[in-house]
Amino acid sequence: TSLCGGGSTVLTLAGGTNGSGATYQWYAGGCGSGSLLGTGSSYTASPGSTTTYYVRRVASGANACTNTTGCASVTVTVNTQPVANAGTDQTQCNNNAHTISGASITGSGTFNNWTSVVNSGTANITNTTTLNGPTITPTSGAGQVTMTLNVNGTSPCSNTSDVMVMTWSASPAANAGPDMGQCGGANLFFTGSIGTKAI
Repeated sequence: TSLCGGGSTVLTLAGGTNGSGATYQWYAGGCGSGSLLGTGSSYTASPGSTTTYYVRRVASGANACTNTTGCASVTVTVNTQPVANAGTDQTQCNNNAHTISGASITGSGTFNNWTSVVNSGTANITNTTTLNGPTITPTSGAGQVTMTLNVNGTSPCSNTSDVMVMTWSASPAANAGPDMGQCGGANLFFTGSIGTKAI
C-alpha cells in the first residue's frame, strides 16, 4: 500500500475467524509491541514515513481462557509529492545559445521531458530529453521562449511541472558613417547612427 505524504489509508484485516468476544489489536513497529493503536477490524493509518503495521485477534473463551493469534502485517509506503525546479529565468543582451544546467527534482518523482513554447522571435531547441542539457539557440535578433520541466510523480503522488523563461534582445550597433576627407577648415558633418536595442 502506498500513500503520498499527508494522506491516509484504511487497513482492514481479512480472513480467519473470530472467537467468542474477539477484539483486534493494531500495532506499528512490531507484533504486540509499542502503543496499541486500535481495536477494531479496520484501522486508518496516516504515517509520516514508511511504516509496517501489525494486527492480531484476541478472543476470550467461555472458560475465561484468552487466545491470541499471531500477527498479520502490511507495510504502508509513504512517497513525497515531487517538486520540479526548472531553474532561474534568463535574460541576455545577445542571441547566444543557452544551455539549461540548474534544473532539479526533489521528492518522489522522475524526469519526463521538457516542452517549449516560442513566445516571440525564432529559436532552435535541442536535447529536451535530458534534465540538464536542453539548449536554446536563438535565430532571431530578439525573442522569448518558455521552457517547461515535466515531472512524473510516483503513484499515488501527482505529476508536476515548473517553467523557465529565456528572453534575448539584439545587441546595440553603432554606425559612424562612411570615412570622410577634408580640405582646409570646412565644417564636417557626421551622418552616423546608433541602433536601438530591440526587446
